[in-house]
Amino acid sequence: MNRYIHHIPGRLRVRLPALKANAAAGLDLERTLTQVGGVTAVDINPLTGSVLVHYDCSTETATRLIRTLKDHPFWEASETPSIESKIARKIALYVFETALERAAVAALAVLL
Repeated sequence: MNRYIHHIPGRLRVRLPALKANAAAGLDLERTLTQVGGVTAVDINPLTGSVLVHYDCSTETATRLIRTLKDHPFWEASETPSIESKIARKIALYVFETALERAAVAALAVLL
């Protein structure tokens, strides 16, 4: 899920879940963003997938930054999952939890 989080002149924050726990992707995106004219700093948090970009607001950098982000492969990888995949994930989680619960009950029965 791509989420535009916050923008004030000189500062843009976007969350890209595809960057979570993916340091290599974060470094790649950081290199890409620092090449945009006017960018002064890029901070990427791999725990949250948050990207914080500081830039010189006297230029049209915000528009270029958003265009650069949308052109990056991790923008598409962060799209919202379909309803079918959400349902499949919930079903799989339910099956796993049920099996784990039954295994725990069986183990307790053997011990008692």
